[in-house]
Amino acid sequence: MRERRSGRILMMSSISGLVTAPTQGAYSSSKHALEALSNALRMELYPFHIPVVLIEPGYIVTGIGKAAAELSKPYVEKDGPYASLYARFFISVNAARTRSKTTPEDCARVMLRAIETPRPKPRYGVTSLYHFMKWR
Repeated sequence: MRERRSGRILMMSSISGLVTAPTQGAYSSSKHALEALSNALRMELYPFHIPVVLIEPGYIVTGIGKAAAELSKPYVEKDGPYASLYARFFISVNAARTRSKTTPEDCARVMLRAIETPRPKPRYGVTSLYHFMKWR
């Protein structure tokens, strides 16, 4: 890409890379790391005319919620210090699943726009939550 002085890099982050919810520390920290990496890479590749674009979806209904629920069961079922926290988290996740109207196809359309536009923005949000959080 550097030799050709062309190309484009898309990185998939998340709103969770900007705002961290309880029980989401590991996931959010990995997404925050992508934020930092893409910012640095964007500046490093600028002289080579290679844009680095970060896609930041909000909540999109996929299989990740079900997988997280399964993996978290041991923490919820025990009478431990985090049982009530996880229980509240699952209530909020189920509510988000009910409210979310954004699909993986919506995310793919945003990604395609970021790929095809001649001068891509550094970041693209997907859900309405992203647009609400543009304060950053």
